[in-house]
Amino acid sequence: MLILAFDTSNNIVSCAILENEKLIDKISVFENARQAELLLPLIEEILHKNQIWYNDLDLIATCSGPGSFTGVRIGLVVARTIKISTNIPLILVNSCETIAYKYRDNLGKIFVINDAKMNEFFGGEFLAQNNEIKTIREPFLISESELFDILPKENFLLCGTAKNRLKIDSQNDEAIEADLIGLLAYKKFINNDFPKAVG
Repeated sequence: MLILAFDTSNNIVSCAILENEKLIDKISVFENARQAELLLPLIEEILHKNQIWYNDLDLIATCSGPGSFTGVRIGLVVARTIKISTNIPLILVNSCETIAYKYRDNLGKIFVINDAKMNEFFGGEFLAQNNEIKTIREPFLISESELFDILPKENFLLCGTAKNRLKIDSQNDEAIEADLIGLLAYKKFINNDFPKAVG
């Protein structure tokens, strides 16, 4: 199964092609406020580079947010346009679940915090078991002053794009990139775990 995945929900424009769970190629450009200008040329660049065209694809995947209001909508418009013109299935995944999925082999609770700007954060709570991610709490918006009150009291893994901003640890920010979106979408597709009305 050939999967085209892309993301414009944050300050990275990212495109990836996967064959099932294997990454074939990925392009990421660190740009803010240029998603509309960059996304389609990057998609066509990665397709041409790998001698693939839209009708060769079996699945499209992108992020439905939470994230940059404009960025998320650019990704959704492009994804739905490709779906309508090709009739290829489209799966939307959320940004918090995508980052949590990166840690699916870490047994226990995972709390994701992504930067929403203006002293606010997008949060999500997940449980990793058997190399799978289960949603405990759907993504939500919270202020910085409230964030520490809702973090789990027991052992948990904290991850997401906002860790550095909160000075919680010294690791780099974790970008939401297309290869993770593609992996999660593939898993949802083979498990038939996605809304049938999507796209």
